Amino acid sequence: MEDLNLLDAIKRLSAAGYTPEQTAFRLGLDKDDFNRRLSVGEDEWSVAYFTGFNSIELVIRESVFNLAASGSSPAQTLAVKILEDTRKTLRKDGIGENEI
Repeated sequence: MEDLNLLDAIKRLSAAGYTPEQTAFRLGLDKDDFNRRLSVGEDEWSVAYFTGFNSIELVIRESVFNLAASGSSPAQTLAVKILEDTRKTLRKDGIGENEI
């Protein structure tokens, strides 16, 4: 098991929008090794990186949808785009054809 401090640092940096290369540099890790480990979905570094990245994306999306529901036109435009992109992905993957 990896050092929990390292995994927490990876999560924190990815949640702040740092790229894998920037994250590796800031943590003194080999960039190529870091990228290789990110490509293995069950690797602890990969799980930490994408957990952090997805956590901030969720916060931002929730904020967009809250603003859209409150009447913000730019947020409504972005919310519609997010929903359309999700529908396209679902259709492409053959998921929920009848539900959407």
